[in-house]
Amino acid sequence: MKAVILAGSPGTAMFPLANYYSKLAFPVANEPIIYHILSFLETSDISEVVVILPGHSNWWSSATKVFKNCRVDGIKVSIFEEKRPRGTAGCLKEIAGFIGSSPFLVISPNVFTGNLDLSEAFSAHKSQGAAVTVVVERSNGCKNGLENIEVGQDGSVKRFHILHPSKDNRRILLPTGFYIFSSSVLETIPAKGYMDIKEQLIPELGHKGFRIYAHELPSPVKKLDSLSNYFQLNRDVLSNGFMSKNRNGYSKSEIMEGVWVGKNVRISPKAYFLGPVVIGSNCTIEDYAQVIGPTSIGEGTHIEKDVLVRESIVWEKAELMSNSRIEHSL
Repeated sequence: MKAVILAGSPGTAMFPLANYYSKLAFPVANEPIIYHILSFLETSDISEVVVILPGHSNWWSSATKVFKNCRVDGIKVSIFEEKRPRGTAGCLKEIAGFIGSSPFLVISPNVFTGNLDLSEAFSAHKSQGAAVTVVVERSNGCKNGLENIEVGQDGSVKRFHILHPSKDNRRILLPTGFYIFSSSVLETIPAKGYMDIKEQLIPELGHKGFRIYAHELPSPVKKLDSLSNYFQLNRDVLSNGFMSKNRNGYSKSEIMEGVWVGKNVRISPKAYFLGPVVIGSNCTIEDYAQVIGPTSIGEGTHIEKDVLVRESIVWEKAELMSNSRIEHSL
């Protein structure tokens, strides 16, 4: 099976970062999200991946560089530049040659794969002879997510609709951002124009009699749809374990309990650490600096004397001046 990763367009939820960086380039535990996704796909027996990037974005060149530097053994990664916005479904028509005749997985930029297991979803898609399998999760009752998927007793998707806020949303099903498609659906996508997966493609397929099913995951998927979610995601990954091998293939070293460092890191013996902390390559940390986790320090960062960094995310090549304090910050 092949996979398509939608890089998405800048949105207000992640402003201002998403105006300058692709969400897939955001570091989580010091590795870009695209690397976490590729590592997940490798364990899911997916060997070919295409990342669809909007060519009109401000971050096209920087995102391309990040993605090309992410190497995962056993996975071939290609990048497709979307010349004009065609929607989450319309862009799939553009890469029909890559998709070929086999089923394929589509991944939204708003989800974090983590240790997710989609093997049962893949099996269900095949056994049900589905044209589309929408991977869903049960609502946690939060009023933020009122988009409901109506599912029949046989598991078939009847429709997508928005619930009124007064309705009981404790039992609704929400799309996770993972879709498994059979290649036959490409025939329904027009060669030109805009088409969205949820609002246009799936309803059109339903009208034409294609088999569309929902597969419910046993636990919710972590979302990347706000800065607070991003901050919490980094904390969770650092606190619950993360990959010791980085995107360039070498392993980080654990210099003390819960403190991991990359290559060429210079740390004063007078600095203080409390894990979990991950420090990128080529960093310098001076006397009496304090780094308290969960915290990630990006590559090439310089932390001067008497700096306090507590439970924060520091991106690469930051300069933290003497006596500064960074607490619960990005």
